[in-house]
Order: sequence, then C-alpha cells, then structure tokens
Amino acid sequence: MIAHEVAHQNFGNLVTCKWWSDLWLNEGFAQYMSHLGAEWTNPEFRPREKILNEVVQYALGVDAEKDSFPLKNDALTPPEVSVVFGAITYNKGGSIVRMTENFLTERTFQKGLQYYLKDM
Repeated sequence: MIAHEVAHQNFGNLVTCKWWSDLWLNEGFAQYMSHLGAEWTNPEFRPREKILNEVVQYALGVDAEKDSFPLKNDALTPPEVSVVFGAITYNKGGSIVRMTENFLTERTFQKGLQYYLKDM
C-alpha cells in the first residue's frame, strides 16, 4: 500500500530502530498510519474503521497460532531477522499503535508524536 511506504518515508527514515528486535514499532506504526493516510485521501471508504477487521482481528487470529512469536524478539542472524517480517509484526504492531492512540486519545497521541519527533 502506498500510504504504508509514505509513512516509512516520513517516520521510518527519521526514526529508525537500533536493532531488528524493535522492527514491530516501525512496521506497526506504518501499518496504522497507512489507514490514517487512506482516510485523509478517501474518507468515504472509512479506512480507520476497517482497522478493526483488517488489522486487529487478523492479528488476533495469527497470534493464536502455535508458531506465533513475541513482537519484541532477539533476532540476531539474517535468517532470524527475515522471520520477523510477517503478519504479527505488521498487524499486531499496528494494533498496539491503534490501542495506544485510543487509550491516550487522538489529540494526546498526536502531541506525543510531535514531542518525540522534535526531540529526534
């Protein structure tokens, strides 16, 4: 999705994780922001509402599988890193970002992002 990659350009390139164990934050944030970007361009599709079905519910299903793994992991080698690029990292990470925004409120979440990016 284009909005996902635009989110990486605006945040992922400015704020990069120290190591792959925190990849979920970059990918989860981009996953969530892609829905917000899509809402900004096409509000009639209500993509923000679709997050529950397309991201959160899917993440819950994938996370319930036997081969699920924690978001933060100790990937050390290239094969281990390649495993973390998947539905759990993208969708569970995006779900946590969404829950954080809902818990804090949209206004507080946005202010927090502004403070964080200013300090970078």
